[in-house]
This record gives sequence, C-alpha cells and structure tokens, in this order.
Amino acid sequence: MRSLAELARLRSGECLAAAEVIPQLAARERSSSPELERHVASCLRCQAEVAAFEAILRALRAMRLQNVNAPPGSVEAALEAASAGYRHGGVPAWASRLAYGCGVTAAAAAGVLVWASRRHPDLANVG
Repeated sequence: MRSLAELARLRSGECLAAAEVIPQLAARERSSSPELERHVASCLRCQAEVAAFEAILRALRAMRLQNVNAPPGSVEAALEAASAGYRHGGVPAWASRLAYGCGVTAAAAAGVLVWASRRHPDLANVG
C-alpha cells in the first residue's frame, strides 16, 4: 500500500487545483468552477476524496444529534475544585517561581536594551 506522501506526488495539477472545490462538492454545494467540477467527475482520486469528505460530514451530523449528559455530580465537583484552588492561592509554587524568573529575565533584557541604546544612540533608530 502506498503512503499518503506517495499518493500526493501522483496527483496531477488538475487534482491539486480541484482540492479547493472538493469540500463544496461533498457538502452538495455548487462550486465557482465548472471546469474543476468536470475534473472531479472524471477523476477517481478526486471522487475518493469527495467520498471521504462526505463520510466526515455524515459523522459530524450524527454527533450533532447526540445528547451527551455529564455524569451526576461532575459539574459540582469541577466547580468545587476550581473554587478550592482559588481560595488557596490556586498557583503551584513552581509556577509562581517560574513567573518570577521570567519577569526578572524580561526586566534584565529591557535594561540591557535601554543601556545599549543610550551607549550607542544609532542603535535606537534601527527598525
């Protein structure tokens, strides 16, 4: 069986151009290019792509009709966990240290840029 990369190399220039209308054709919409529609009607590779898009659209439509209910108590548990994190600071120690370190690094970088621009005024006008 050929890989996807090998199949992509086998495509003609017309197949590459038709790729823009394939989703429209799969959705049963009119495209803006009758020439590309004719190509898709005669090309088995492009027809296979239209069929793949149609299958994806059918699956998405079927998912839209499904009702998924959250397990009992899960919403309350999530809200309680978020509330507990907020009450206790909500930020792990490593995260606050990382944020502090990033802030110090950014301030130091800004200081170096200001120092360099004052030492070499012609650098301040670059850009």
